[in-house]
Amino acid sequence: MRENSGRLLFIVIFFLFAGCINLKQPGIRISYYSLDYSPPAFKELKKIPAVVRVNEFMSAPDYSSAKIIYGKSPFQKDTYVYHRWRSLPSDLVTGFLIRDLRNASLFEGILEGVSSISPPYTIEGRVDEFYEKDEEDGWKAVLSLSITLAAEKPGETSPFVIFQRQYKTERVCPKKHPEALAEAMSSAMESLSTDIIKDVYKEISSRMKQRL
Repeated sequence: MRENSGRLLFIVIFFLFAGCINLKQPGIRISYYSLDYSPPAFKELKKIPAVVRVNEFMSAPDYSSAKIIYGKSPFQKDTYVYHRWRSLPSDLVTGFLIRDLRNASLFEGILEGVSSISPPYTIEGRVDEFYEKDEEDGWKAVLSLSITLAAEKPGETSPFVIFQRQYKTERVCPKKHPEALAEAMSSAMESLSTDIIKDVYKEISSRMKQRL
């Protein structure tokens, strides 16, 4: 009886000790990535007295996660286990577009999300694609955004759409590594952000000139 009790005590102590060791062992490290690029400059354009609000972007179902997605075909996508985006792709795109709009200094003010101020112009968007395309000759960052520019019309309760456009680009990854994907995706975002800001500026500026 004592022998069995001793064995049982030994087993309990062993598993407790093993559990303590596992708790102290470092967990699997996950690497997080974000976008990084200098805000685009628009020195040839002059500031106009317009206030624009940027609503938080939506995401297509496949890209509503911070997991980095890669694929070789449109019908099959996978995700990295130990590599992720720092934030959701929709949050990254929204944040960098707002930053670029403010840095451009082309508008009187740039608001974000819910505000007590009701600006005449609003930008809404959706991330349609945000992934790594794996090809035999290398990897590419694929970024596709759907943008809607709307305006408040005096005397009406609902805004009307000025334009709806899709912006898409691909950038070659310098290496076959998630960090290189982040670099290429940053270049893609810089390109689309520049195009979006130019188009928004052009439309608003044209509308303001027509009122004069």
